[in-house]
Formats: sequence, C-alpha cells, structure tokens
Amino acid sequence: MSEGGGTLAKVIPISVGIARRWFKDAVDGMQDWRREAREDYEFYFGIQWDEGAIDKLRKQGRPVITINRVKPTVNLLSGYQRLNRYEPSFKPRTADDLKKCKVREGMTNFVFDASDFESEESDIFLDAAIAGRGFAKITYEVDYDTMDGEAQIKRVSPFSMYVDPECRKADLSDAKFVCEGRWVDKDEAMEVYPEHAEAIEQMVHEYDTDEQDSYGSDIAEPLWYQKDGHKVRLIEMWYRQKRMTKFFVMQDDSLLPQSQVQINMLSQMVIVNGQPQTVEKPQKVVRVKVMLGQIELEDIESPYQHRDLPYAQLTAYYIGEGDTPSGVVRNMKDSQREINKRRSQRLHILNTQANSGWIAEDGALTPEQEQNIRNFGATPGVVVKHQKGSSLQRITPSPYPTNVAEEEQISTNDIRELTGINEAMMGSQDAAGQSGRAIELRQKQAITHVAALFDNLRKFKRRILYLLWGKRNCPGIIPQYYTESKTIRIIGEDGHDDFIQVNDAQVIQDPNTGQWFETTINDLSVGEFDIVITDTPSTATQRMAQYYMLLEAVKAGIPVPPDVILEESDIPRRDEIARRIREEKEAQAQAAAQEAQAKQQPQTNPPRISLNYRDLPPDGKMQAAAQAGIQIQPPVDMGQIVQQAQALQQQLATLPPEQQMAIIQQLMMGGGQQPVMQQQMPQQGQVPPMPQSQPQGQGMPSWQGPAIPQNQVINSMRAAL
Repeated sequence: MSEGGGTLAKVIPISVGIARRWFKDAVDGMQDWRREAREDYEFYFGIQWDEGAIDKLRKQGRPVITINRVKPTVNLLSGYQRLNRYEPSFKPRTADDLKKCKVREGMTNFVFDASDFESEESDIFLDAAIAGRGFAKITYEVDYDTMDGEAQIKRVSPFSMYVDPECRKADLSDAKFVCEGRWVDKDEAMEVYPEHAEAIEQMVHEYDTDEQDSYGSDIAEPLWYQKDGHKVRLIEMWYRQKRMTKFFVMQDDSLLPQSQVQINMLSQMVIVNGQPQTVEKPQKVVRVKVMLGQIELEDIESPYQHRDLPYAQLTAYYIGEGDTPSGVVRNMKDSQREINKRRSQRLHILNTQANSGWIAEDGALTPEQEQNIRNFGATPGVVVKHQKGSSLQRITPSPYPTNVAEEEQISTNDIRELTGINEAMMGSQDAAGQSGRAIELRQKQAITHVAALFDNLRKFKRRILYLLWGKRNCPGIIPQYYTESKTIRIIGEDGHDDFIQVNDAQVIQDPNTGQWFETTINDLSVGEFDIVITDTPSTATQRMAQYYMLLEAVKAGIPVPPDVILEESDIPRRDEIARRIREEKEAQAQAAAQEAQAKQQPQTNPPRISLNYRDLPPDGKMQAAAQAGIQIQPPVDMGQIVQQAQALQQQLATLPPEQQMAIIQQLMMGGGQQPVMQQQMPQQGQVPPMPQSQPQGQGMPSWQGPAIPQNQVINSMRAAL
C-alpha cells in the first residue's frame, strides 16, 4: 500500500530536471501567442503605433493620430456578456432528485457569490475576447484566522499560464501538465520557504553573475530570474500520471475504488466464491510540484478528489489543429493601423495646404521679409511687404483629395465585416429608410457571427461546475469540503427565496419498524445529476421584439398560452405569475371535467335547496321550492284544525253508540282499505283522543302509530258525519 489509500503501485514524482524541461517547452510553445496577445492588449488600450513609425513621422513634422475602433467593439461584446449571463442548471435523473437539484443550484450560487464570480467571469471573458485566452483557477482556500474555508474561482492572468504544447483541446483534458508562474521578490520567497532560504540566496547569486542562463538565446523573456528587480519565478506545476488501482465490482456494473469502500457496501458488491470481485485498472493521478529554479519546494499529490487539473480555460477562436488562440482584436489590427495612418495623412494634408507657398521675383524680398513670410505667411490677416515694382503671388493650394476619406471608410467597413459587429448591433445610425424589421435582422446576423465565442463561454462554465461537483467516484470541491451544516438560499417553487439547511444531521424514527436511525438531510455528497448551462436570453431589444410579436399573434387570433408570453417579457416575478396562471387553468379544467361527468350520470337524488331556505319568508319558500322542482303543501293553521276537530268531536258524541263505532271504524280503515293506524280500539262509549296542537314539522301525534295529516282526519270525519 502507498499514498492515496488502496493503490497497488506508488507514483514516482517527476524530477526537477524534467519539470524544468517541461516548463521550458511550454514557454517556447506559447511564444507566438504571447507576442500576438501583448500586441492585442496594446491595441485595446490604444497603443497602436510602434516606436519606429512614431519617430519617423515626428522627424517629418507629421501628426500621429490614433482613432481607436478596437475598444468600442470589444466593450460591446463584454457588455453583451454582462447583460446575458448563462445560468447553471441541474437536471435530475430520477423523480426523487428534483428537490436535490434545487439544493445544488442554491449551493452553486452560494459559492459563486462568495467568489464574486460574476466579476471574475467578466474579466476572463474580456481576456478571451481581446487575446483569445482566459483562465480561471478553482481551489479551496482556508482562512486560518476563522479556521473556515471557501471554494474560490479566481481569474488568472493568461500571461502567467503555460500549457503543455502538445495540448489540443480547449478544456485542457488532454494536457499532460499546466504551469502557473509568477514573479516574487527574493526576500518574499525566503520568508514563505525559510527552510530553503540559503538555497534561494545561492540561486539568486548565480543568476546575477550568469545572465545568459537566466534569459537564454532563443526566448524573449527570462525563465527563472529578473536581474533588474531581483525577482525569482515561482512555478506551480500541476501534472498528470497514472497508477494501477484496485476496484470493486458493484452489482450495478460500476467500479468502486478501494479507497472509497465502506463496511455497509458489502451487500452491493458482486461476490464470487465468497469473495468480492475486484479488477485492476489504471487510474489518473494529479500531482503538484512547486519550484524556484533548480530548487524543489514541494511535490505532493493533489488535495482534490476530482483528480483533474484545477484550471478552466476559455478560448475565443481556437480549433486546435496547429492554430493559435485568437480573440476579436487579432483580425482588426491591420485595418486599425490603416485607419490611423490615413487619418494622420488627412491632417497632414490639411496642415500643409494652409501654407501652400509664394511666388516672388528675384530680389523682391529682403532676407528678413522672406523669413517672415515663411513663418507667418499662412497666418490670417498677415501683411506681406515686398520691393516696390516687384511681383508677389501666392500659390493656389490643390483641392483636398477625397479618396483619402473614402479609403478610411473602407478600412472602417473592413473592421465591421471582419468582426461581424455591424452598425445595428453597435447602435449606430443606419441608412435612412431601413425598417425596424431590417434592423432586427441585422442585429441577429451580428449575434450569429459571435455565437461561437458565447458557446465556448458555456463550455467554460460547465467545466467549472464539473470541478465544483465532480462525478461518480470523483467528488468535486463542494462534496469533498462542504460537509458541515450550512444555511444557504435557494429559489423556491413559488419564485421566492427560501433558506434551507444542508448537511443537516438528524436522528429520526422509521414509521414502519419503529427503529431510530441517523440520516443527513440535504446531503451534498449524494445523488447523480446532469449539469447543463441554460441558454442565455437574447438582448433586451430582441426579447422585447419577440414579446410584442407574441402579442400581435394573440390579436390575430392565434391561441398563444399566457405563460409562454410571460416568459418572453421582463415583468417582475413573471415565473410566479406564470405558475398561478397554470394552476388556475388546471383548476378550471378539473371543474369542467367534474361538471361533464355529473351531466353524464343519471340524477337519482332530488335536488337540494340551499341552506338559506329556512330563512326565507313563506312566499319565498314556495317560490324557491317551485324553482327546485319540489312540490310542497302550503302551511296549515293548526289552531283552526283543532277547533274544527273539537266541533266534530262534539257532533260525534250526540250520535248513538253503534253509529259512533261505525264512523270510527271507517276512519281507521281509511275509506275501506287496510288500517292506517295500529292502535287499541276505544271501548264502547269512549271517543278516541284527537291529536294535540304541535309546532309544524315536529314528529308524531300523541297516539301511537304513524301520523295522519290533520286536514285528512278532518275531511274524513266530515264525510262520515
């Protein structure tokens, strides 16, 4: 066993001699790009004349004019990037991972905010737009004052980076090594590495006496030492190697490195003859060597478990087939030089035409008068004196050559064609009579021309996300270092900010078994996701143009969903509004479906009247019942019924007993049918009791058996009498 845990073969670090040769090869391989890149930056800053041309023009008395057309063009691309940023998005592989994706998006934004990544990203994009290359370094830095650390994404000067000359891919995936070199003061280096102070002092002394070894004859910059500033170059070299590693075969056909095996994983392994099945495969290993000249300060294995170089490179225009990375400035330089020279020539012509010269006879001017004409002959209001009788005539200046201005305009047009940044995208005045649609098409044409640059920006950002999150068996910086509980902010389903706790260890009870177990809520180290970079929205002008086009489509009768229209607008909280519209549509659709289902089913129950029915007046109750299809009898005056019943009872008492019994039997039989009441027959000479007055709707009369409507009893007695 050796370092790294679970390895079968130890990785032997490269020697200082090999590292120095690799760095020298990288310096030589990047000389062409570095020379062009420095000039690209100078053109952006407005340094567009070489010293030889400036000296020549000044000796001739000619002006040196610089009309910087490069900077506005590059600034336009930089502003476009700042207004249209790509956003990281995590796509779940299972339905259970949807919330975890939201957590990871929130954690990514947390790291971006801590690193001020938006500012760093814009600076890196500007590097690529100018010189063709921009670099970011993704690390985990510990603050020893607070004993806490943060993931850092920082811009690195492209002139400090040296890439393997055999590397052909922009994402550095095929680079054998990458170096970051920076100049440090000798005393600073000795303070940081006190154990090597004596060796550093000796190295500086040797370089002071041997400048040739410091510079070399075939390179344009010092390799290890700057004699003027007594500075040494600190080289941080990250390089790849391979070693044979034992992997355990899992039941899902994946391979798990021995260094990541845990006891509870045995059930997930493939067992052969009672033993877990293993295979040996070469595994990538990344090491970092720090050196000053011939002094090796340290050489250790990379602290990052993603086993990759901690750099991301953004290239503007680069294929990798023998070409040199370039930005938008590279093709503009010749046209820019021509513009400057023609503008200087125009000013020179105007200056010389103002003092075109004089024609005078020999002896017409004294030496003093001739010198005055030379000095002041072009001054407005000058008085020229000459000898009496002699002639003096001013030379008529030749007309201004219009072709000079025309040639300058051609050079300006060349810049627009070479970069693809036309007047429409620059916001300049277009030709009169052009429609808004034509201007919009020209803007889209310009955006299409620079689409490759922004596509590379999306790949660059995806590379950063990979280094932050990693992949299976290769955790990135966030899963590796962010293991403590932390509160972060995420965007909730309703579009509002939510604060959640990540890596929150809790002890919960299983509802099925009743056992208690420990779990981690919002664990950043679990789950697999697809990382994508969402397309940036178009410029505000184009987006609003699409928004108004959708509105016109709605006016024309095209059924465009409201949420689609909102997505193209700049309305605040448009996501929440769109969500509410969708929920309302779903509720309406559900209600319509229930109504349709109710119409299809036969109506078995009588319709119900509103609960407010009891509060209506009697006439209102009758009307409401009629509208509901219910037939009810009007209310009965119970007092009147009782009086009528008592009168009939008195009349019945005057009849003979036999006739009273016959009438009672007739009432009980209900007009010759079966008895409607089950009760004890009254004895001879007794009168059956009549129902007592009760409130309307209260149950049964005082006798036993089902109640008979009072008005029916009265009518029956009247008929019998």
